[in-house]
Amino acid sequence: MEPQKKITSLRMEHITKRFPGVLASDDITLSVGEGEVLALVGENGAGKTTLMNILMGLYQPDEGRILINGEEVHFKSPNDAFAAGLGMVHQQYMLVPNMTVLENIALGYKQAWSPIKLDLTMVRDRITEISKKYGLFVDPDAYIWQLSVGEQQRVELVKTLCLGARFLILDEPTSALTPQETDELIVLLKRMSSELSIIFISHKLQEVKDLSSKISILRHGAIVFEGNTDEHSPSDIAALMTGHEVDLPQNDAEACNGTPVLDIRSLNVKSDRGFLALKDLNLTIRGGEIVGLAGVSGNGQRELAEAINGLRKVENGEILFFGENIANKSPYHIIEA
Repeated sequence: MEPQKKITSLRMEHITKRFPGVLASDDITLSVGEGEVLALVGENGAGKTTLMNILMGLYQPDEGRILINGEEVHFKSPNDAFAAGLGMVHQQYMLVPNMTVLENIALGYKQAWSPIKLDLTMVRDRITEISKKYGLFVDPDAYIWQLSVGEQQRVELVKTLCLGARFLILDEPTSALTPQETDELIVLLKRMSSELSIIFISHKLQEVKDLSSKISILRHGAIVFEGNTDEHSPSDIAALMTGHEVDLPQNDAEACNGTPVLDIRSLNVKSDRGFLALKDLNLTIRGGEIVGLAGVSGNGQRELAEAINGLRKVENGEILFFGENIANKSPYHIIEA
């Protein structure tokens, strides 16, 4: 297959995969056309990830075949799938924490390898090119351990695209993201679908509705439904996933007016990279109250949790726990409090 040939169609026909005692993929056929976003949904254990691992060459099918642009292909390993233009972002990110973004991407960018040296300038230029093209901005010099989950996901996307992916497979891409990050990812993927096709594995129904154009539903390793996403409500999809009607939960609890337990006043905390992650933060949590802390990853959630638990220095401000200021106290003292 030509290295940069656009993938206009991908089809899996009669894919069957057996493990001892388990029929993981049962005669599955699905197809994705140019610019389409296919949502592959199902409950945990339905066989979604197994099917995509077959597509990426991690598993070999017992029966069936894969066609790209009408030509049958055989992937003996993920390298074969990469060479054909497929790229997968796994639910667990494949990044080395103590290396920079640049170094992580260089590990797989073979064009920059030579017997004498690794051309990091070439890798940096490639990152810049992909970032501008798709609006995926990352800091090449940041260490992975310094990045939020959402930022690490952007790095995984940039890495996959830098390595030449022209068809994306995303395995539960929103599982660790905040609602705001999820919204940003959906906007980004919609924009990217003008350039490439996407298979989006998920069981979050509103995201399926917001992003995908087509839907395939897996249950017990078999496709039980295929159709256009916009013709079905989340409750319809949930019923098809589970095989029965699903009552979606609602929160009808009244507001809590108890005594303040944790009172944070004018809190300032620095991030690992030296800037203020929390600036003059004020927050009060009352007895019996459940407070949801929302926001795009990398905007102070981790620093707040670590400051409250004595794991990060407080530059100034107070953290009052039942009236006692526990800012900059040791974790032991805070546990005892």
